[in-house]
Amino acid sequence: MMNFQNNNDPSHGFYDLKLLLIILLFFVLFISGFSQNKPLDNSQIVAQIGNMTITVEDFLQRSELTVRPVYLKDKNTAINNLIAEKTLALEAEGSATEFLNKPGIAGKLRGIKEQMMREALYYEVAFNKAQVDTTEINKVYRSSMREYELEFYVLKSKDLAQKVQTVLDSMPELTDKMFEEFAGAIDKKPVHRINYNDNEDDVIHKALYSELLDTGTVLGPLRLNDGNYIIMKVTDYIDYPLISSEDQRLRWNKVQNKLHQAAASKLWQEFQADLMHGKKVEFDPNSFEVLKNLAFEMYLSSDATDSINFQIAEIVPSKPEINPNAPFFRIDDQTWTIDDFKRELLAHPLIFRTRNLTKDNFAEQFKLAVVDLIRDYYLTQESYKRGLDQSPEIDRTLAIWQDALIAQNQIKTVLKEAVSNGIINDDPEELAKYRETYIKKLQAKYSSNIRINLKVYEQISLNKVDFFAYRPGMPHPTTIPAFPVLIQSGDLTYAKQSIDSTKHK
Repeated sequence: MMNFQNNNDPSHGFYDLKLLLIILLFFVLFISGFSQNKPLDNSQIVAQIGNMTITVEDFLQRSELTVRPVYLKDKNTAINNLIAEKTLALEAEGSATEFLNKPGIAGKLRGIKEQMMREALYYEVAFNKAQVDTTEINKVYRSSMREYELEFYVLKSKDLAQKVQTVLDSMPELTDKMFEEFAGAIDKKPVHRINYNDNEDDVIHKALYSELLDTGTVLGPLRLNDGNYIIMKVTDYIDYPLISSEDQRLRWNKVQNKLHQAAASKLWQEFQADLMHGKKVEFDPNSFEVLKNLAFEMYLSSDATDSINFQIAEIVPSKPEINPNAPFFRIDDQTWTIDDFKRELLAHPLIFRTRNLTKDNFAEQFKLAVVDLIRDYYLTQESYKRGLDQSPEIDRTLAIWQDALIAQNQIKTVLKEAVSNGIINDDPEELAKYRETYIKKLQAKYSSNIRINLKVYEQISLNKVDFFAYRPGMPHPTTIPAFPVLIQSGDLTYAKQSIDSTKHK
């Protein structure tokens, strides 16, 4: 039986990475618009392909927040590939509905939609309501100028952490001796330097930069996001005052943003605790054992180097010992069968709380990953109740994903048929050549339905440095479809029509 109130911070991946993406996108838009007389409106349409459109924002995100091969850095080639993607989707219009209704595709699209809904819920109930006191900002701002040297030890169990806490509370005079024993046990004294800009675990950051700390100060044991504990001692520190007014302003803003995120995280945890209050999950021992073993098999055989975004839904039916109608767990007077779990997995792959998975900890980590999935299920239901699925932004994002997935399937089908019919060999160079020829034929076929807004297009300047929009710790970490690598040509003469500076509605 598991109680949801003891979970790790379930907002992990939302606020900090969302802010990072906003900053990256702002940087891209800033560079794109620099030295222009009039800033671009992101909602303006750059290209129209049948009833599908590519806006300024679409063009910038797909080109700047995904990785493109060097030969696709040219702006004309970039827009040509995005138009080619839409043209493929247009060509596949007749079979698109059947493709989108496939369980794996429908599940992925539902998962992306519901992830965006949960994020909108986070902003509604937490981020937009969080407030930070100026006095607190001042205090952290001052401490943020200090770099600490720390002696630290990671404690692998809760029992050990509790024993260490007992020593610190009841026999503080033994603290130095305890640190000596820790160092002796590993034949070294681990020392690490941390400054305010380092990307450390939130609990470490908060412990170090809530107030000024003196040499000899002991912090912990603190519970980390991965479930381990850490104990630290300040061995030295250096203050680095900020001299220029610009550096001071930037640091103040960074401190304010970080404290705002922390306040929002607290509200988010409280909201979820209320939502999940009294809900306990009870696993069926037999089903849990079977699925746990299956998941561990997949983990061991996977080529992936991490455990994030782990999905077992596709292979569940192939195991004869698994009865899809067998109960997996019970919560809130409802029983989830293995089939119910599989269906939810298609939209919400399992997210493990740690990358350090072993035979010893896998059962517990698998259980926690399932509990997090259940928690997100209830957050999603709350989002639907609040009407957060009715969002133009979500509709727009799903349309982009749908077109991208349809186009990928269409070109894959075309190439597969060409190989099956003996038209080409299954050779990378020959496949690429045939693909390019096929795209050019589609350009000619749909030329009268392809229009480019030259006035807007000419104002766009793409940055040459790629950013990759990836959000670890999320069921769907890739927020933008991969850039379509379809054609090397930058020739746009097939688009003989131009459109006015229309906004996407």
